[in-house]
Amino acid sequence: MHIGFASLESPFDTSSGGGIAAYLRALIPEFAAAGHRVTVLANSREKEEQILFGGKVRVVPVALPGLHWYLSKVPVLGALMTHPVRQMEWSRRFWQVATEVFRGDPPDVIESGEAGATMLARKPIAPLVMRLHGSSYAFQRFSGGTVSPGTRLDRRLELGALRRCAAISAPSQFQAQEASRHTGRGLGEITVIPNPLASVLLADASAAEGLADSHTILYTGRLAPVKGIAHLLDAAGEVCRQAPDARFVLAGPWQMGPKPEEWGFGTNGEVFGDGVKWKGHVSWEQMPALYRSASVFVMPSWFESFGISVIEAMAFGLPVVASNAGALPEIVEDGVTGFLVPPGDARALAAAIMKLLQDPALRHRMGRAGRLRVLERYSAERVARETLALYSRVGREWKA
Repeated sequence: MHIGFASLESPFDTSSGGGIAAYLRALIPEFAAAGHRVTVLANSREKEEQILFGGKVRVVPVALPGLHWYLSKVPVLGALMTHPVRQMEWSRRFWQVATEVFRGDPPDVIESGEAGATMLARKPIAPLVMRLHGSSYAFQRFSGGTVSPGTRLDRRLELGALRRCAAISAPSQFQAQEASRHTGRGLGEITVIPNPLASVLLADASAAEGLADSHTILYTGRLAPVKGIAHLLDAAGEVCRQAPDARFVLAGPWQMGPKPEEWGFGTNGEVFGDGVKWKGHVSWEQMPALYRSASVFVMPSWFESFGISVIEAMAFGLPVVASNAGALPEIVEDGVTGFLVPPGDARALAAAIMKLLQDPALRHRMGRAGRLRVLERYSAERVARETLALYSRVGREWKA
């Protein structure tokens, strides 16, 4: 099978990348090992193509246009047009590159996220599977902010693609229900396949000597309002007052709107208050060392379509304190693999973290339970097998 991807993140680029890159980085080696060919059209600053895994994988860098960025600086017009213009210019670019790259060698299936799929759905060159990674509309809606008119227009374009595509793949029941509600497609038409944990990361986790006994609380992911960062910093202040030896480490790119210095941060690595350190973007190759150094993982999001950093932390035996929002309750079992707290409740977040810091036995017990859950449900081999079954079905239906 020849599998194509149109991706906003390049899976093997160490200078950037988030959940989409981690998802592809876990799946692609499994596809290649099974004998399939993969071509990734990846938003990237790189100039040269990558040929990987014995020639089975080709990563084609795509420079996405940025007219929308200039529009965002224009009063009124920017609020209305930034997101829909971004959707259309990215969609057009992915479609142009796809028609050129796949000329004479079409893929059996193409997978894309919500952004950049409009033309691949309207003028398909292969059956399109849309993978729900999360959208600007959801991020604004679930973080309590006002959904801007431009984001609503962008959402209409996304929904048009979701209604036209050959199949929809969701990483959680929560996300599948949201898609069904908004697209009108039956819940049975949406295939739920969880995000996978990369085999190489699982091997690193298996080699770990055990849960660190430090009082280090780790957060990994972009620092954005929808991630509950403001409440995390409030909770961190309370925890550090009660436990002066506690230390919070935040790893991820800054997307909070106000500049870092307005929050008390300077350049990457500088401290916010006592005991809170922001490390900026950390490459996926450096992540295992961060997980091994921590004793608790925290994810206070208002919305998660899945939460891939949560299963990474669980693989390293970290108990998780997460908000009871989005798909997180499907991953974190309250009282078993960690604690769930109401989103936006800094006091409850601090209390749950303190409970784990004060009870080493509880930390270790929850960490072991979390690691077992990851091994049972989220291995890359299992997820790749389920994904290939979906691709095969879609390909058969397309040909028929």
